[in-house]
Formats: sequence, structure tokens, C-alpha cells
Amino acid sequence: MSMPRADRKNPSDDNAINHPHSQKIESVSWHEQKQILATVRAQRDEAQVERDQWQEVSREKEQQAEQTHHLYLEEQQKHQTALTLYQDAQTQSRSYLIQFEEAQTQATSYFTLYQDAQTQAQSYLTLYETEKTKSG
Repeated sequence: MSMPRADRKNPSDDNAINHPHSQKIESVSWHEQKQILATVRAQRDEAQVERDQWQEVSREKEQQAEQTHHLYLEEQQKHQTALTLYQDAQTQSRSYLIQFEEAQTQATSYFTLYQDAQTQAQSYLTLYETEKTKSG
């Protein structure tokens, strides 16, 4: 048994170097080419169907997004209207509160006048009674 050469991995390397055409791949037969073509066409058709399905899904999602956006805008408008109504009611409530406070101040003033008048009437009544007992 001879010693293998250090620059060769295995004995067939010599054959590959001496006969480079022996490594060429054999051409594909007509039947195999026909089969490959049919496979590629089937894959292409499947890809087209899948593409069409994804386009349909995309259109549906786009439609849903538009509807959602439209609903969002409607809800935003309703919210704005409600906020405006709330602010109007709050303004009116403040106005009523101011009117109530003014009426309360006026009532307190009238009550003070009433008490003063009652005190004065009591004073006049006492004075009358005193004068009546003196003359009587």
C-alpha cells in the first residue's frame, strides 16, 4: 500500500484533477424538466391564490380601519358636544349660585332690618305702656 500524498484529501482527488469534466452534473431529462415546469407553475398558481387572499384580507382590514376611524370621529364629536353642554350647564350653575348668594345676602339684610324694626316696635310698645301707666 502506497503512502497518500499530503496535498490530497482522498484518492479520488487525483481523478478530479486529471478529469475535470467528470464532475459536471448530467443534464436534466425532458421528462424531469416537464415535471419541474409543472411544479413551478403549480407553485406560481398557489402563490397567486395566496396573494389574492392576502389582498382581500388587506382590503377588509382597510375597510375596518376606515369604519373604526369614522366611528372614532363620531364619538369624538359626541364627546365634544357633551363637553360643551357640560360647560354651558356649569356656567349656568355658577350664575344660579351667584344669584342665590345675592338673594341670601339680601334676605340677611331684610332680616336684620326686620329685627331692627321689631326691636324698635318693642321699644315703642314699652314706651307706650310706660306712658299709659303714668297717665292712667
